[in-house]
Amino acid sequence: AGGGTRVMLRLRPSATRITDSRTLASTLRRFTPMLPFPVELRDGANGMWTRLNPEASFWTMAGGSGGADDAEEAALAKRLYRALYSTPSTPFAHWRVAAEGTEIAWRGVLFLPAPSDSAAALGGLS
Repeated sequence: AGGGTRVMLRLRPSATRITDSRTLASTLRRFTPMLPFPVELRDGANGMWTRLNPEASFWTMAGGSGGADDAEEAALAKRLYRALYSTPSTPFAHWRVAAEGTEIAWRGVLFLPAPSDSAAALGGLS
């Protein structure tokens, strides 16, 4: 048997439209690419599990090839920026960063905010 966490939702009858398999899969694909663990959805008809997010967060993947992967990374970075800062704008730029020491290693993404985003609007000091 598989391990992990099972999330179960109980919905009002008026909210069951979100349980449509295509709507649910689309929503999960949109909001789970930044999660560091797999998100899977089971098809009720055949019982097959489908993974909805990438194997790894975009900031941990190799990049810089200049191809479709870079375009996908830019789209994921834009989505993450908008979700973190609750802003409709896009970052001016982003960089993946990493540091390794003798006892700790980390990876992340650094955003340069759009000129239209003030520090106060992004949750910083004004």
